[in-house]
Amino acid sequence: GGSGPKAQLMLRYPDGKREQITLPEQAKLLALVKHVQSKGYPNERFELLTNFPRRKLSHLDYDITMQEAGLCPQETVFVQERN
Repeated sequence: GGSGPKAQLMLRYPDGKREQITLPEQAKLLALVKHVQSKGYPNERFELLTNFPRRKLSHLDYDITMQEAGLCPQETVFVQERN
């Protein structure tokens, strides 16, 4: 069953690229972190932020779900170099 509520995410990478991905709302935040890492943006060097309200997802527990992280039904996530 691929049914059920989803988180539609627009990822904005530091190089200006955008990527639209959809994850089940019960997927863990870690799944998003791993996806971004697979694109060449390791968690040690890059963090994830939302814009409105501006939040650093990196400060959340990666074991929480997309829903608990407030990423449903849709959100734009910025991948940004940690400073």
